[in-house]
Amino acid sequence: MATRAHFVCLTNLYAGSGGDEFPFVFKQRNMGPVVGTRTWGGLVGISMTINLIDGGTVTAPDYRVYNTQGNWVIENEGFTPDYIVDLAPAEVERGYDAQLMKGIELLLKKIKEDPRPWPQHQPIPQDKLEGTKLHN
Repeated sequence: MATRAHFVCLTNLYAGSGGDEFPFVFKQRNMGPVVGTRTWGGLVGISMTINLIDGGTVTAPDYRVYNTQGNWVIENEGFTPDYIVDLAPAEVERGYDAQLMKGIELLLKKIKEDPRPWPQHQPIPQDKLEGTKLHN
């Protein structure tokens, strides 16, 4: 991982395909909690189509996602978040996002419990910029 920051994943019922798999892998990798509503569960994929004479196509699902134990996962089930938080249309219309606010609440708590200090580094040498168009 490229950062030591704390993370929260937000998802909802409109997340499908990669939107189903992302929170699943996020949780599997212990990256943090998932907040929102269950995803819709559409991960079976199609890698080819058969063209028909009338311009239409025929497809058939030919791959799916398994967990590390070999079980078929997420399809027709979706991913269920750790914290179930739905979005109320009236609140969203007023600009309030309950999922985002829950995510922020969880992050602030985690930061308080496990602060991650800003990495120390050498000062950036400003003299390299002097005399350039970027400096003026």
